[in-house]
Amino acid sequence: GGNGMKSVAKHFPGHGLIKEDSHFTTPVDSRELNSIINLDLMPYQTLVKLNLDAIMMAHIIYQKVDSKPAGFSEIWMRDILRSKFDFNGLIFSDDLSMHGAAVSSSFFERAKLAVEAGCDALIVCNNRAGVKEILDSATSLKIFTDKCQSLEIMEAKDRRVSLTDLTDSSEWKEAVTNLDNLTHDL
Repeated sequence: GGNGMKSVAKHFPGHGLIKEDSHFTTPVDSRELNSIINLDLMPYQTLVKLNLDAIMMAHIIYQKVDSKPAGFSEIWMRDILRSKFDFNGLIFSDDLSMHGAAVSSSFFERAKLAVEAGCDALIVCNNRAGVKEILDSATSLKIFTDKCQSLEIMEAKDRRVSLTDLTDSSEWKEAVTNLDNLTHDL
């Protein structure tokens, strides 16, 4: 946005026809790739053309595209999102502590597989042991140090906006006023 707030679309390639909750299971979508592209991916394609900053992946297996969940799939991240859609923003994993991310019992292995497939940033929620396992092991792997260096370069090129710039903006003040009015009406 105009005040430095980054936009993140989620959960790529979409929950479309999925009823199951990937917090508790690994949902499977059995549609063909063309059907998913034609029915689900138009919003992502449009946002990418408008310079979308980041995308979060889905922990869903699209079995006719790849046997791995999208957040661990080189096909979805590199072939489709990066190459076909020409997306050059950040790719976030979804929460690696969700059941849909249980490609391994090891959090480090989950992180490694996500990064190798194309994730730039990893999310681990409400699991301190999982975060510690990843951090304790990550420094020994070249793929993590290379990814950190490329993200530092990307961040250095990016514009910097302070929190004060954001909270002093008229848009921020209007949003806070609208939120206050909304909560008073409840």
